[in-house]
Amino acid sequence: LKYLLAGSVPERFPTLRIGILESGAAWIPPVVKQMDVFWKAQAKLGSLVSFRGELSPAQQWHRQCFVSTTLDVAELQLRHALGVSNIMWGSDFPHVESTHPNTRRHLAALFAGIPDDETAAIIGGNAARMLGFDLEKLAQTPAAQAPWPA
Repeated sequence: LKYLLAGSVPERFPTLRIGILESGAAWIPPVVKQMDVFWKAQAKLGSLVSFRGELSPAQQWHRQCFVSTTLDVAELQLRHALGVSNIMWGSDFPHVESTHPNTRRHLAALFAGIPDDETAAIIGGNAARMLGFDLEKLAQTPAAQAPWPA
């Protein structure tokens, strides 16, 4: 991620989407923040060794990058630092860390107290948007008809 942001790869390829998968999310905010500190310092000093683009690493992250993870409480608390639209929940089924067959109950507990719009975005809306899914068709599937736990 550091090399992609330092090289302004997202800025140079504005339709590119960069996904961080299977590696958690907690490490991303401090890395992006550190990259921003270097970017700002180089801009002030006019350094010969500089970032290539005009967008800061944080701007590049928020515009074109995302993280997909099974999420835990600590990662969910970082949703505003990461960007609510930059997080995608992943079930990791059929791996041992998956919550299947209790996923709906698990998500209901994990997202208790989180605003509905943020929950909907993280659980599936962001992935649908990023991958270009037809939400009207998905709403007609049997899985979409299953009631959500109270």
